[in-house]
Amino acid sequence: MSFRQKVNLYCRDKQNLDYLDEIIYFGLVRSFGSYQVELVDSLDFSSPQILVSRTDTISTGDLQSLSKTHSKIILHGVLTVEQCELLGVQSVSLPKSLSECSPANVNQISESSGKIVYSNNNSIGSLLSRYVRPLVRYDFQDEWNNLGFGSVKVGKGPFDVSTVYKLSNLMDEVSGVFNEGESFGSFQWVQSFGNAYVYVCSRPALTFDSYEVAAFEEFISSFSHSMDFPCVASITDASFDYDLSVTMRLDCDESILSSQALFSFYRERDIPFSLAIKSNLEEAYESSYFFKEIEGAGGSLLSHSYAHLRNWGSDKKEATLDAVRSIKAFERFLPSKKIRRAVSPFHSNERYSVNALEEVGYRGFIAGSVSSAPEYSVFRGGKVPSDRGAIVTHSQQCMLHGDCLLEGSDPLKIPLLSAEIHNRCGAIFGYLDHPFSDRYQYGWESENARQEVHKKLLDTLERRYKVNYLSEDEVLDIFEKKDSIQIESGKDLVVSSSGTSFNHGVRFRGKTVGLRDLL
Repeated sequence: MSFRQKVNLYCRDKQNLDYLDEIIYFGLVRSFGSYQVELVDSLDFSSPQILVSRTDTISTGDLQSLSKTHSKIILHGVLTVEQCELLGVQSVSLPKSLSECSPANVNQISESSGKIVYSNNNSIGSLLSRYVRPLVRYDFQDEWNNLGFGSVKVGKGPFDVSTVYKLSNLMDEVSGVFNEGESFGSFQWVQSFGNAYVYVCSRPALTFDSYEVAAFEEFISSFSHSMDFPCVASITDASFDYDLSVTMRLDCDESILSSQALFSFYRERDIPFSLAIKSNLEEAYESSYFFKEIEGAGGSLLSHSYAHLRNWGSDKKEATLDAVRSIKAFERFLPSKKIRRAVSPFHSNERYSVNALEEVGYRGFIAGSVSSAPEYSVFRGGKVPSDRGAIVTHSQQCMLHGDCLLEGSDPLKIPLLSAEIHNRCGAIFGYLDHPFSDRYQYGWESENARQEVHKKLLDTLERRYKVNYLSEDEVLDIFEKKDSIQIESGKDLVVSSSGTSFNHGVRFRGKTVGLRDLL
């Protein structure tokens, strides 16, 4: 039996995607590659398929037709009354208090009372059952979540959740929303549906901003009780040859040369050191020798904008001007370096700022925080919504600052947990610090105290994992080339084109292999 071995995204008009369909499309591309994702605006009921659809796009009649085939159906959003009846579930509205969360105090975390908890009842939920995702959490004020995921507020927006469901069979639950051990209902689940299986996520935008995307990927790539069900291979970000891929950088908001001591520390350990430079700093014109040292040691230089404006500016015109000014400043103080990659100021972007970066020649940017536009906070790196659809991003939300270390005997608990989650889910772990300035030392008592913490983090990572250290340029190179991978997911896997030398992990029917093993 032949299948349509692609992930089919069902939308109302495949030529004119709306905001939510665009978010889902690029999320699928980051997980499976554009070669394996197809937009459809009509349905074919003749053979098994993998179909992703909003609950407000597909009819109950179409669902019933699909249930007669060995298909996998992914529904996202609030189920209609008819869909609830069809699936035999009951809806439960969530109280807004579940996602209330105060800003974090220095050296403490703050979490909402509402949590997403994964179940051990089935193979998908058990992948992530060791972790709990607060609906909202902060490590620094209300701006950063060092575990790397976005917020799921109780509401009616695409990244919110308003409703969970009581299931007739709790063994189907992948994850549920809990408060102090009490379950409100299922947030995600998988159930048999005639001859098909259906995976439901009650959040319209799915979970591309979180490690939880691994559960969704597992359903598509590996969940099947027989070869009659289609699977499409997912592609990890991290190298198959290592346990953990790691990148680090310093963002030069106010100073540059004060980062020399930390650079020397990383150079001695032969670890790439990346620096993002706010290019209106006068100090930049005195630092060209230092920039060349960084590049000579295998590190990276990136723009950190020109004036460090949130979202690069208040509108597209201002964002374009700032992005161009940054490029031209680099041409003056470092003529040998053609800057086409950036770290967004405050990790913040709006659609207009991403379009501005893309239009003036930037190929990639690092961003993503719990306080910025959620469509640009992603767990898998790669392409994101933009007018041209070509620019790539990587979210790195783990801030290694003195004022983010936990009080008590385990100050590095959160960065190490973040690294563990990235290891578990095949993602690249990125963390950042800042150079000291006359105004601010980011909670560090001294340079020696800072280096001691960086040393402890690296020593612990290297003791626990076989680590692959990457510069920021190498990371963004990986994501530029990742989308060129062309995999044919049939009964077996065939790579028809690669375009990359990086050995991504490829997961298919319950097994993960290196991309090179398929060539």
